[in-house]
Amino acid sequence: MSRAVAMVLATIAGLTLAAAPAIGPTPPVAAADVRMTLVAQPFTVAADRTWTATFAVSGDLGTATPTATVPDATLATTPEAAAPVRSGPVVEARVVAHRAVSDPQALTNVLDGAATPVVSRASVPVTLTTDGEQTQFALTVSTVSDPDDIDNADRGVLALARPGVYPVSVELVVDGAVLATSDTFLDRLPVTPAAGRPTTQVAVVADVADPGPSPKPTEVAAGRAQLQALAESADALGGEITVRVPPVIADDVEARDPALLATLRAAFADAELLASPSPTLDPSAAAAAGLDDTFARALRAGEDLVGAAFPSSPPRRSGWLVDDPISASGASMLRDPLGFDVLVFDDDVYNSLAGGIGGYHDWSQSFVVDLGDGATLPGVIVSPSSRWLDRGDLDDRQLTPTDGAVRLMAELVVRQALDPSLPRSVILQLPAGVAPDPEVAGALTSYLTETPDFGLVHLSDVPAATTVMEVPGQGPESVRLPAIAGPDLTGRVERVNVTRLTATGAASMLADGTQLRAWSERLDALLSTGVSDADAEAELARIGAEVRDLYAEVEAPNPFTFTLTGRSSTLRLNIRNNGPHELRVLVRPSSPKLRFPDGDVPVVLGPSRATEVLIPVQAQSNGTSALGIQIVTPNGGQTVQGPVIMTARVNALSGLGQVVTGGALLILLSWWYGHFRRRRRQRRALLGEVDNPPALPAAALSPDAGEAVATNGDGSAAPAVPAAEPAEVERVAEP
Repeated sequence: MSRAVAMVLATIAGLTLAAAPAIGPTPPVAAADVRMTLVAQPFTVAADRTWTATFAVSGDLGTATPTATVPDATLATTPEAAAPVRSGPVVEARVVAHRAVSDPQALTNVLDGAATPVVSRASVPVTLTTDGEQTQFALTVSTVSDPDDIDNADRGVLALARPGVYPVSVELVVDGAVLATSDTFLDRLPVTPAAGRPTTQVAVVADVADPGPSPKPTEVAAGRAQLQALAESADALGGEITVRVPPVIADDVEARDPALLATLRAAFADAELLASPSPTLDPSAAAAAGLDDTFARALRAGEDLVGAAFPSSPPRRSGWLVDDPISASGASMLRDPLGFDVLVFDDDVYNSLAGGIGGYHDWSQSFVVDLGDGATLPGVIVSPSSRWLDRGDLDDRQLTPTDGAVRLMAELVVRQALDPSLPRSVILQLPAGVAPDPEVAGALTSYLTETPDFGLVHLSDVPAATTVMEVPGQGPESVRLPAIAGPDLTGRVERVNVTRLTATGAASMLADGTQLRAWSERLDALLSTGVSDADAEAELARIGAEVRDLYAEVEAPNPFTFTLTGRSSTLRLNIRNNGPHELRVLVRPSSPKLRFPDGDVPVVLGPSRATEVLIPVQAQSNGTSALGIQIVTPNGGQTVQGPVIMTARVNALSGLGQVVTGGALLILLSWWYGHFRRRRRQRRALLGEVDNPPALPAAALSPDAGEAVATNGDGSAAPAVPAAEPAEVERVAEP
């Protein structure tokens, strides 16, 4: 056949095929209608090779309905291998190839139902078979790359003139009537494969929903179910999956479900597990509240828990999944010193960033995240093609898992075709808690293997294998993170720190550190952004009440009055412990007029009994003084009980009183001695025993008058000085 004739026939065929149905979403059908769904197909077809596909059919097929069950062998992909079930109506599959899509927008239009020109059509006979539950048919159609190779009488050959992704409609035709239609895509490969092209890396990432540091039983059960689903996804992907497992869920599975743990360890043996903190802590909130060290400790704790559950797949700091806004300081902390390699943004968070270009960004390329002071991190966006991994979404669209894998691959290949020379990476990730459908994942794995220049990798392989997108006139795309993001923990941190000081002091009263560890763990959990402010306040109130209950076990002595009659003495107190624990406390006395040479007195209070406490006391002055007794914790000096105010009466002599009393005694003795000598001389003079006797006074001073009056050196009267009272025996008056 000449080329001119072929052109005329092609023109006539084009006019005839222009009205062929577009490849859009299959419209819903009534229960009585026939529905056709894709079961299996290869995504690629080499030039001039055959293409096969298998479809399931449901509904009323009329005379074409199979009446006999056939063996599974009849479901092979070649019509020759399928034994006819019955003679009767003519059953055909009509394959309609539409013009290859050249760019992502054109593909989107096709998926949305836009009509596209038909470039080729082929009809092949098929046989409907049933296994008793499902009716199927398999088709095989030959393809050619040169339309001139198609004979006009050969209706079973499909012309695919150039490489690319072709929308394809497959119609089930019975006796010339179209009963059902299904749409799909195929990728016709080049005749000569291109050499030296970079590989587009595809990373499937999954995130188990984090229930927070204190999960409810229902939340733990949900986490186990999600891990079980991810195990199936990991098997389907051959272990090429990156998973973020909440440490609290990993710890629970290890402790409580050995059967599930064994399943998960086998499924995740080749998987990549991401590091995350335990308890849950948002990096932005941690950085803003000055909890950098707390975040680092929590991250190590989380790695230990996940690593213990999955020793063959220790968690890595390959990337941080940014499903909520992140601050520059939070991202800087992740980069240095924690060593995370890449930030994985969902589309909503990316669109909120300064410097982003929104929908113009090519999600198969990366961008620069400016952290300030010259520091950067690579950033990537989760691909919107991820939606095809969601079985629930496919069911809503009335699509099969194979449909989902085919559409996903079509979007990846068309994206790569924009510039095959660029190294690209694609992040496929569903929302937290949603596992990639294992059937879609299995088909995707097969398609990525058969499609040239594609590979399935872990997230850690992405940063080095991805081109940074260039913005025309600006250079590499660079985005800036907000200064503030995440919940504000500053106020909560202050309240937790105050409670921690109180709890640490109270715990020091106990013999071991069990209670301190318990309180510390609960307080550490309150720094988690997985805990609401209301729950944090309630927990702080509970810890405060527990501290007060411990303090209330100590019963302080009642106030009393006592007398100190000496300079040094001992105060005796009885302190009772009404609780079941042995308690350690310090007794702290204080007074403005008394000294306590031993300072705080450590005391061990036995359970359910009173303990006598001896406190050495030194008087500083006479008189009445207040004395306070306070019972405090050994660490931190937190008040347990008190102060109890007592009254002290001091009658001890001061040093100045002793000096004055001694001087008065000397004066009295001198006066008596002088008085005695004068009286003796007077008596001797009366007896004529002395010469020049002194004149006798008119009246002599009595000894009593001498005690009341003293003479100064100049002969003037000196004020009387009272005699000192004898000192009493040192004692402490008990109440």
